[in-house]
Amino acid sequence: MELQANRIYTVEETAEILSIRRETLLKLIYAKNLEASKLGRLWRIRGSNIDRFLDNTSNINKDDNNEKKSNVECEFDFNS
Repeated sequence: MELQANRIYTVEETAEILSIRRETLLKLIYAKNLEASKLGRLWRIRGSNIDRFLDNTSNINKDDNNEKKSNVECEFDFNS
């Protein structure tokens, strides 16, 4: 399924997009890690919120120059 920023997705569709279980997705929503709207008793998620969630959980940070920068600094001793 292709993600569209302006589309509104169900919990099931969003779980499929993220390749996670429905229960895991609901935990993310209740923990306020993924922005969603509750309409009656059903949750709906905007495609743009899914994009933002993925950006916020990325292991790559962007610095002020919009260059990708790793969170981890590594030192290697190649002489060992």
